[in-house]
Amino acid sequence: MDTERRGAPALAAVMFGLGALSLVGVAFQARKAWNAAPVDATVAIGVGVRERWSRSREARRQQFALAARMRTTTAIVAGVNPSLDCPVELVLGRYSERGGTLGVAAVVPVDDPDDVETLTGLLGAPPADHPWRPTRSGAGRTPRADPRFRVDCVTVNPDIVVEIRVDPDTLSRSGRWQHAELVKLRHDLAPDRVPRGKQLTAQDHPTPR
Repeated sequence: MDTERRGAPALAAVMFGLGALSLVGVAFQARKAWNAAPVDATVAIGVGVRERWSRSREARRQQFALAARMRTTTAIVAGVNPSLDCPVELVLGRYSERGGTLGVAAVVPVDDPDDVETLTGLLGAPPADHPWRPTRSGAGRTPRADPRFRVDCVTVNPDIVVEIRVDPDTLSRSGRWQHAELVKLRHDLAPDRVPRGKQLTAQDHPTPR
């Protein structure tokens, strides 16, 4: 019993010594790591953070500027891709102001599966006087065919109207909006209610934020 009592302080002293040595080792490694990382590296990390923050701020600024330019308008579904049974991309058209010819206005994806299903049940075969000639089928390559109306899509009966958001600043020379997004189907509108031409009018209003 006395031996155990005498051995207890010795064991405690040994444990304390080992703990102290461990702390000294940790402190030495920390000092070594600190000395190995110069101040320039810390500054470089700070510069990297500032650059990422600056890029993020610029991206947000561009996004806000785009949102401010976007306008809500309507267009006519006159073609789809890849097929009538799977219309995941819409080729939209608008009639010209003077001649009344249906021209390509924009191409938009259909992201909502419910919209895809709805469109599948609404799309009809194109009429004989549809002005577009699908390039995939090889049609429309005769000398009389106007190359402006050769489109890479499956043409459909142009009787469905959709609401879209467009950036008017992206109107190309060929009269197509390069930046357009599908908003919803407009069952309440007939094709003759869609504004003519590609320039936005008073009927086309800013997208509400």
